[in-house]
Amino acid sequence: MTIPSNSDSDKTAVLILGAPRSGTSAVSQVLSEMGVHFGDPARFVDPAVQTHNPIFYELQSVNDFNARIMAHMGYEYGDFDCFPDAVEPGPALVEQFADEVRGLIEQELGGHALIGLKDPRFAFTLPVWETALQQSGYSIRYLVTERSIDAVVDSNAKVNTTFTRAHNYRIAIISMGLSALRVEGKAHLLVKYDDLVDNSLAEALRIAEWLGLDHANTNAAAQVVQSNLRHQGASDGSASTQSPEELLAAWSRAYRDLRSQLVRDGLMDLLDSRRVEVVAQRNRISELEHRVAQSAAAGAQALALELVEQRFHARIDAVERRIVLAANSGDSLRSGLMSAAQQIEDQAAGFETLRTEVAANARSTQVVADGLAQMADRVSGIAQMLTTGQDRIHNLVDDLGRVMIPQLRQDLESRIRAVGKDVNVTDERTAALATRLDALEQAAKELSARFHASRTLFTRFRDLFDK
Repeated sequence: MTIPSNSDSDKTAVLILGAPRSGTSAVSQVLSEMGVHFGDPARFVDPAVQTHNPIFYELQSVNDFNARIMAHMGYEYGDFDCFPDAVEPGPALVEQFADEVRGLIEQELGGHALIGLKDPRFAFTLPVWETALQQSGYSIRYLVTERSIDAVVDSNAKVNTTFTRAHNYRIAIISMGLSALRVEGKAHLLVKYDDLVDNSLAEALRIAEWLGLDHANTNAAAQVVQSNLRHQGASDGSASTQSPEELLAAWSRAYRDLRSQLVRDGLMDLLDSRRVEVVAQRNRISELEHRVAQSAAAGAQALALELVEQRFHARIDAVERRIVLAANSGDSLRSGLMSAAQQIEDQAAGFETLRTEVAANARSTQVVADGLAQMADRVSGIAQMLTTGQDRIHNLVDDLGRVMIPQLRQDLESRIRAVGKDVNVTDERTAALATRLDALEQAAKELSARFHASRTLFTRFRDLFDK
């Protein structure tokens, strides 16, 4: 382990390097549990697309940016048909992309003092990121993962079923050799995948010490490393027993030797020319695909226009039919309106006649009302006369029954008592006279009752005319 140099910076960036399927995701998860910020998980590589890992800790924006840098270098990640030297990419590309990388770092990771960046493409693009991070005030630490070649090849074969075994060997050798070359003389730490799985707590403590972190989170960090992470089989005995420093030095030396051999034998030029041809061929294929897509789009657009035109004409026909129906309906409506207007005129004439008749009737009614008023006045006068006569008759009858007849009876009785000789008057004449007097009294009562009834009748009659 190389002891990191002292730095005045209070911000640290940990860059994860290593071959795909060598434990870069597992060690990133350990670092995350220790407080290293890798960005918003929602912006990581989609595990629904890369189904071989539940979480990559790789920002999609970082992957896309590295792919752009490699394209300017003339490389296509995934081909692994190139052997860059330690100075690639050169100063021109570094200057071209450094400002954009700083903006990307600020956007994705800004505000955090301890950040992590993971992408296997860093082995090819590292100089650009080093410059941008240093300009942003970060001190850089490099964590490299290592796993046996055969285990990496077997694991990649499970994931990349279209690659040959030779291709998967190139992935392991170029990624590991170039990563070792990039970190020479820099603050780095090598983590062996088998040690991380078998002794997760010890490895977590070693990583925490290397970063100067509190050990409080090491237990939790170690627990995220499960024994089943040794997928595609356990170590087959090909894992190196060298120390981390010896192992990285061996990888760096092997990469340099291989590249030197390719240059010396002229194979590097052959690889470069072939890669140029492959890139040109890919560009032609892409152009053809683009043309095909354009043709298909143009055909689809023409078909869509034709369909739109057909629908447009169909709508025009429908509108024309509606206009004809509306015109026919308009004629019928116009006739109906004219008939209704004539009926209204007839009703208006009838109303005028009725109004005249009502006016005449009103005048006749007024005459009748005046006559009735005069008749009411006459009846009222007659009723008043009847009332007066009735009162007089009532008083006369009342006097007759109440005074005159009793007085007459009394006078007769007195005369009978006074004239003794009249005592001999026969009983028949006395009884007859008494009977006649009784009848006369009864008639007076009946006459009084009849005059009372007449008075009531005339009162009602008068009230009726008064109303």
